[in-house]
Amino acid sequence: MESPPKTDLGYAVLLRLKIYSLGDMLEAAIANLSDKSKVILCGAISQYNTPHPFKGPANFAQIIRRNVQFLHYIVTDYDYLYPEFFNKVMQLYVDGNLYYKETIIDGIENSWGVLIQLFKGVYAGKVIISTLR
Repeated sequence: MESPPKTDLGYAVLLRLKIYSLGDMLEAAIANLSDKSKVILCGAISQYNTPHPFKGPANFAQIIRRNVQFLHYIVTDYDYLYPEFFNKVMQLYVDGNLYYKETIIDGIENSWGVLIQLFKGVYAGKVIISTLR
């Protein structure tokens, strides 16, 4: 296989696809990985409450053949940093330097449309559906 292209920063481009869901998408991603790729795993939220366990990708052996490294992280790995984070964020809040974006939509009847627009990237920041009238 040819050498992967370099970016402007000189890093090799090893992973060509982002994996957003499991199943067929994961198989497609594995099929397009470069040799010695590194893949960062996180989430898998769609699998949290599923009654059926996720079946591995059919092309799993390509991970070994291409010497691909799968790494993972989970937020609880960094629990020890929470006190420092909390103190820094609280200071930003107290100083008035904590900024955020939110969109408030009135009416639970608008939930479906809001959900569709959310996945289209219409909103920035937190989206709140207000049920107070």
